[in-house]
Amino acid sequence: MLKKQKRVTRSRFAPILKEGRTISNPLFSVRFIPNETANMYAVVVSKAVIKSAVGRNQLRRRMYAIIGDTEKLFRQPFTYVFFMKKESAKASFAELKKSVTAQFSK
Repeated sequence: MLKKQKRVTRSRFAPILKEGRTISNPLFSVRFIPNETANMYAVVVSKAVIKSAVGRNQLRRRMYAIIGDTEKLFRQPFTYVFFMKKESAKASFAELKKSVTAQFSK
């Protein structure tokens, strides 16, 4: 789990949706904007992806763990918001981690 200082607050969420650039792959899409301080992250899992709250929270926790493990791959300082897709519900932890690593190692 990420520290609270590294999570995106509600007040920072709207500018990311308006002005952020997007990167996409089969499991997730990421919107990001430059940040003044350190990297910040958020993971969004909608009801369209997984109906149950338990499943949505499990996928969100997996992504936060992956982000914590691969944080050195992300450019500094940016604010990232991950939007999970339906395919990510069926993906294993290893597949998600491989996808994040491949996306941000470029």
